Amino acid sequence: MRTIKLALLATVATLSLGAACHAQSDASANQTRTRLFAAPLGSKPAADAQFRPLAATPEVLVLRGEYASDERAVFLSSAEVLRATAFRVAFSNAVSNLPEGSRLAVRINDQTIGEVPLDASWQKGNAVIAIPPGVLAAGFNSVRFVATQRHRVDCSVAATYELWTEIATAQSGFVGLSPAAQVRRLADLPALVGTASEMTEIRLRLGPDSDTAALDRAMRAANALILNSFMQRPKIEAASEPGEGPGLDLVIGGAAPANSVQLEPDLGLFLGHDPSSLRNSLTIQNLPGIPVETTLARLEARAAARIPVGTAAGRRALANTIGRRAEGGSTLTFADLGLDSRTFDGRFLQTSARFSLPPDFFAAPYGNASLTLDSSFMGEARAGKLINIRVNDQIAAVIPINQRGSGIADQRRIDLPIQMFKPGFNTLTFEANLAGNTNACDATLPRSDASRLFVGGTSKLSFGALARVEVYPNLSATLGRGFPYSRDAAPIAVAVSGSDARYLDGALTWVGRMTSASGTPVSASFHFGQLDDAETAGLFFGPPSEASQTLARTVQRNGGSATASNAASRQADLRLAAAPGDRTVQSDAAPAPMGAGRRLEKQPAETAVPVAADSSALDSVLSKFGIAQRLVHGDLGAVTSWLQDFGLLDKIDALDGSKVSAASADGLLILQDVGSPAGLSLWRSLFDRAHGPTVKTMVLAADPAQVGDLIDKATSTQFWGRIAGEVSVVKADAWGPVNGFSRQPLYLASEDVSPANIRLSLAGWLSLNRHYYIGGFGLLAVLLALSTAAALRTRRP
Repeated sequence: MRTIKLALLATVATLSLGAACHAQSDASANQTRTRLFAAPLGSKPAADAQFRPLAATPEVLVLRGEYASDERAVFLSSAEVLRATAFRVAFSNAVSNLPEGSRLAVRINDQTIGEVPLDASWQKGNAVIAIPPGVLAAGFNSVRFVATQRHRVDCSVAATYELWTEIATAQSGFVGLSPAAQVRRLADLPALVGTASEMTEIRLRLGPDSDTAALDRAMRAANALILNSFMQRPKIEAASEPGEGPGLDLVIGGAAPANSVQLEPDLGLFLGHDPSSLRNSLTIQNLPGIPVETTLARLEARAAARIPVGTAAGRRALANTIGRRAEGGSTLTFADLGLDSRTFDGRFLQTSARFSLPPDFFAAPYGNASLTLDSSFMGEARAGKLINIRVNDQIAAVIPINQRGSGIADQRRIDLPIQMFKPGFNTLTFEANLAGNTNACDATLPRSDASRLFVGGTSKLSFGALARVEVYPNLSATLGRGFPYSRDAAPIAVAVSGSDARYLDGALTWVGRMTSASGTPVSASFHFGQLDDAETAGLFFGPPSEASQTLARTVQRNGGSATASNAASRQADLRLAAAPGDRTVQSDAAPAPMGAGRRLEKQPAETAVPVAADSSALDSVLSKFGIAQRLVHGDLGAVTSWLQDFGLLDKIDALDGSKVSAASADGLLILQDVGSPAGLSLWRSLFDRAHGPTVKTMVLAADPAQVGDLIDKATSTQFWGRIAGEVSVVKADAWGPVNGFSRQPLYLASEDVSPANIRLSLAGWLSLNRHYYIGGFGLLAVLLALSTAAALRTRRP
């Protein structure tokens, strides 16, 4: 009996000790959770002495829905790879998140280094996750955030839109690195720029005596910097005083600061850093035997031969961030596009990828792209369960799930109409609705249908032969590939309104964004005034009133008559900027210097040139200019019948003139005016490259105070890849742009004159111009009838 009692006492003691240890373990876990996951952003976790943020600007990354991910490329030097020991992530999430089913995973170079529970609290938190040795490498590294979220009270598809996780990129980054990158070589320049869609501020430091020739050279240097650093989204301005806060000051000529470092011995390129403001300065300095022009030429040559270094995942992330390129015959796997294999057991999955097609890609119904979906489904079939494939936000294919899934892999081929793609950037979206047509649900009850969908990274998008025809107007080709401006060796004319200096900053940012997207420098020749030369292609930035005058002068020189001549001819070098409220005009005088604070002396207003052409003759000429006709007459009503929205998920069939006029009044109006040479017929323009059109792209904003914000919006990843057609409207509060397409596009033969390309081009052109197709069949029928009648007459005795 004593033995039994002793055994019972020992058992009770063991259980008590275990319970105490378990309680202590729980308390320790709770303390750890509080320290790592619920600490305010202002405090420092114990393991976080200092860190390198992912972004210098206070931008927020938002992951929405039941499954969302974001991948970016982060550049690290060899020394920084050794010092980066942990990764810090600052986050917050929606209160509707179910804590037991919501988590945030951090993956570096395709390896999951840790997961953070999303505990449905409005309080912001920090997590510090150790990085295993050997994960990082010198060069570009992939950093991916993956949010898996479930709703705590509502299991409908609509409720999935309430789920979100925000990541403060300026408070997240690599622990153990100094806040500012230590750049010692030209190859390390990518460490100074944003890791994804965050803006990188560049200020062109121009002296008080600078003119537009100096501005052209500074923009040339900025383009070389953008390409050498793989910068995606530059924000550029011109000023004489130094900038403040994170960013880059670019100085051409003069002496570099005392603490600057020469990046390469054969380049007069020096980098300086101000620790107090985290501001960097790049100075291109004249050196013995290395003048500024030599440094610029060598920077451009190295940009043309740039090859990114880093891990395979990092190079993939960089290509997808900039815009992976596809050609005829290309195959892009989901893994290439950053869509890794995943098993989804939620209700609604939506994920997207972005890629770029050639600028002369002819989008017409002559074939299909092929999507091979490597997937498997397990669960009950139900009405409404389906998979949607969207191309540029429009549904291209719907695949119903009408059979019970067995979990066996299914490689299904889906044809996507080739005409739904476009030159430049394209977006492919995969959606899966596993909830079906459920009118009501209770999230507190167990799911009776535990459906699961597996989507493999081996799924692939394949393109066959692509017809290559230049089509104008074509904003998507211009923004996505800098087309047609980037192919010309001569600088493109960039006209900027002198009514406000903020139009110049917008023009600089726009040109820099085109350089980044196209991967080739868009050489610019700036002047203040208008594009009033009918034979000069280029860009114009200013208010719509000045664009109307430019277009009127263009029409006048193409056949209209006027009672007065134009103003003085445009000079190559004009004064650099104007103070708000003042106006810079063209004159025959010598270039005026740039004053302090970007102000110039006030100039007398330019005398308007009346256009008093014959109405019928003017209208006949205006009809050749598409959107120009409506803009000159101040009537946008005729344009709105064919405006269609590529930014919103729902297609807008038509908008009335008042709505479009209101949109352009407080938004950004982007339009492309195409002038064809006189006597250029449709067929001649298709096959004769000797006579190309004059393409003028105009970026118009009525309110100068909104130009900066609207340009920032338009150059974002969300908008830039969706602007297309002949005219596009960007609103500050919109999800995407509203695009309009020309009814009478101009076709020009591409450099590919092979029989296969001609066959595809003719097939596509005839499918778009069915009246010619029908007319051709009618002509053949008439010829057949006439030949038959002639044959019958000859056979009669």
